Amino acid sequence: MASETVNAILEEEKKANEAYLAACDRAEQIVADARAAAQQDELAAQETAAERAKAKVAAAEKKAGEIMAKAAKESEADSAEIIALGKTKRKETTKAILKMIIPV
Repeated sequence: MASETVNAILEEEKKANEAYLAACDRAEQIVADARAAAQQDELAAQETAAERAKAKVAAAEKKAGEIMAKAAKESEADSAEIIALGKTKRKETTKAILKMIIPV
């Protein structure tokens, strides 16, 4: 009878150990699944951030192009004014230089 009790105890310990090992395996699987899900979430977040960054860069490039075009137009307008002013003042300037070189 004592051996039957010992065998019953050993059998229960064996079942408990198997249940513990199964629980550990299940816990490892849950952790692995959670890590995989976290990695997927992280990759999705990185992709979303990269897309947002590309959109911001594209918008900044567009804005920079607009600014450069406006600056070029303003520069051309300023250059045209300077050239026009130079043309109108050329005769006066030439006369003034000649008077300085060749006094009358």
